[in-house]
Amino acid sequence: MDPIQPNQPIQPNQPEKKQIPNQVPETNQPTPPPQDSTSLESFIRQSSAEHPVESTNPSVQWWIQPQPQIIEKVVYKKQRVHGFFRTLTILALVVIGFLMLLETLNVFSLNINGFNLNLIYPIFILFGSVVIWSYKGLFGKIFGLLLFLVVVVGFFTIWVYTSLNPSTETKFGSYISYPFSSSTQYSKLYINNLISDITLIGKETDNFLEWNYWSDRKLLVFSGYKDNFQYYSIKEETNLNLLQNYYSVLSLGVSSTQSLYLYMKNLLSLQKLDLSNTLVKSVKIHSAAMISDIVVWSSVNDLDIESALADITLHLPKDVGVKLTYKHLVWQLELMDFEQKGKWYFESTNIASAQKVINITMRFGAARTKIVWKE
Repeated sequence: MDPIQPNQPIQPNQPEKKQIPNQVPETNQPTPPPQDSTSLESFIRQSSAEHPVESTNPSVQWWIQPQPQIIEKVVYKKQRVHGFFRTLTILALVVIGFLMLLETLNVFSLNINGFNLNLIYPIFILFGSVVIWSYKGLFGKIFGLLLFLVVVVGFFTIWVYTSLNPSTETKFGSYISYPFSSSTQYSKLYINNLISDITLIGKETDNFLEWNYWSDRKLLVFSGYKDNFQYYSIKEETNLNLLQNYYSVLSLGVSSTQSLYLYMKNLLSLQKLDLSNTLVKSVKIHSAAMISDIVVWSSVNDLDIESALADITLHLPKDVGVKLTYKHLVWQLELMDFEQKGKWYFESTNIASAQKVINITMRFGAARTKIVWKE
């Protein structure tokens, strides 16, 4: 044992410090970075300048060596749409489409000195489509405006022109009759009009047809012979004055001794058809919208009615049976003494004992239909 040296203090045993590799001495240890993220970058730069220490320790590198921060900024640029010129073009195309629809429905046909304007409607549609496609450019704006002016102002000009030049053949009220022809087995009658109030009854007369007509539009009548029947076609003029009143009243009487096939076509109508004193064999009525009161007689074999909108009351004789095919989308059907045999098919309860059977077909979009038995 070594002797104790005099005048030397006794040092207590202290544990030996373990040297951590690559550790920065405590005397040189900088203070932790502040929590404020906005001063992080300035703090890192200051610390790096005062203590240029390289370290491979990840726990130290995260604040000694600043990591670049990438901020992506997406900017959405709102597209500006020049809706004014585009709207004008669409309005022009709507007018053209409306005119084409009226031509298809045979409401009227526009022509100037014999030139039918419907020949150039497709050109307007194609040209308008190009304008809408390039509406953002100067071409689209200029030609869109020109298209609007040509169509709308042109249509208005024709409207004014026709109002200043009314038809010289207009009839406001007239009585017309056609003689009876006994050389034919039967006759066909076609009635084609726009908006009308029609009354048709059977009459004991020497004339086959006679009527009273009230309207400011001309009524056109065509007649002729074909095979073994005679036909009459009654319709209003198709070349219309745009400011004329399209509503007309027709009171029609037909011979009660001649077999007749009746076909009626109109846009809007009020109809009262009394076939009880006629020899009408077949009736077809096609309309866009109508209010009808129809009296069917035992001479009728087939009745066909089609309409988008309808309010119909049908009177049937009690001594006939009825096979009814009825289709509609909405509204109601009122039947009495009928049995439903299928989804769209009905039969009257007296069909087994009836001396004659009438086939009735009715198709509607929306309708109120009432079928009653005539005493």
